[in-house]
Amino acid sequence: MRSITRRAALVPLVLLGIYLLCYGRPSALEGGLLLPYTTHVPGERAIALTFDDGPDPVYTPQVLDVLERHGVKATFFVIGQHVDAHPKLIQRIAAAGHAVGSHGFSHTILRGVWPSVIATELGLTDAAIARAAGVRTRLFRHPGGMQGAFLPFMALAGGRRVVVWSVDPRDYTAPGAEEIARRVLEAVHPGAIVLLHDGSPDGDQSREQTVAALPAILEGLRGRGYRFVHLGP
Repeated sequence: MRSITRRAALVPLVLLGIYLLCYGRPSALEGGLLLPYTTHVPGERAIALTFDDGPDPVYTPQVLDVLERHGVKATFFVIGQHVDAHPKLIQRIAAAGHAVGSHGFSHTILRGVWPSVIATELGLTDAAIARAAGVRTRLFRHPGGMQGAFLPFMALAGGRRVVVWSVDPRDYTAPGAEEIARRVLEAVHPGAIVLLHDGSPDGDQSREQTVAALPAILEGLRGRGYRFVHLGP
């Protein structure tokens, strides 16, 4: 009886050890000791622009046009359902030399869901990207940055690179193009990963302000000596 009690007492310590390995960082957005998330990019005055929630048939082409005019490569974290609906946009993203990452199949928040749900979200999106453009990606960004209990384990087992951000101008709140650009330029720093949006989960939100802000962001950053990198291999 005493040995059973001792073993039972060890359970919280084991769970605490696992928790620290996976979540033992100052911020939940940094992942854990076992699987630290990508929060910055290396290199002198390097910066990464990332776009979530696409591809969108209206706004993604506009974003791609602006990036092409400025000679900038970015990373697109795409929703699998949108990929299935607009496969040619993924082909265009990949052909232009941008990196492609997964943002889940249906933009399901992964906090509080079972591993089977996470596996389905990841697997369906991987398959959609591969069908559309022949691209296989290890990059993943969890919707809303809300990871839940199981994501670090599954990301580690699947060899995935979980990417978060360090600059969020909250363009999805539509504060105006000038305000979006101002927020980015005020918060940016060497190694920053900037979060922007070229689509929306249900495809029903305008990203016109993000598109309008993008030239000022690119020109402002380049004027400060930043160089743009994407997060692909």
